[in-house]
Amino acid sequence: MTPRDKTTADDGSGKRHSSHPSIDQYTIEPNKSLSYNVISAVATTTGIPPEQMEPLYNAIDPDALDQLFGMPSETFRCSQEIAISFQYEGYLVTVQNGRQITVSPRVDTNP
Repeated sequence: MTPRDKTTADDGSGKRHSSHPSIDQYTIEPNKSLSYNVISAVATTTGIPPEQMEPLYNAIDPDALDQLFGMPSETFRCSQEIAISFQYEGYLVTVQNGRQITVSPRVDTNP
């Protein structure tokens, strides 16, 4: 998981990127599982060590997440992008096409 720069969308610097200061975006490390990348992204955003966070399986099935985005692109017969969002550690986590993770504060819709 590589954080992207706040000022440049993809300059290869390995820093965070976001047009909004409370939203963090990360590029996924391809040699690590997607679930590992999600945990690392949320840990970086929150400052909580991964071993002190709740298990990812309390929010989403990590094996299913890894398998969904680990499928070869020819398996999907549509040109649409795939994104999945879920709540984890008080944040909204969105995985886009298995290449990018966005971690943003959860917005409560109920007053």
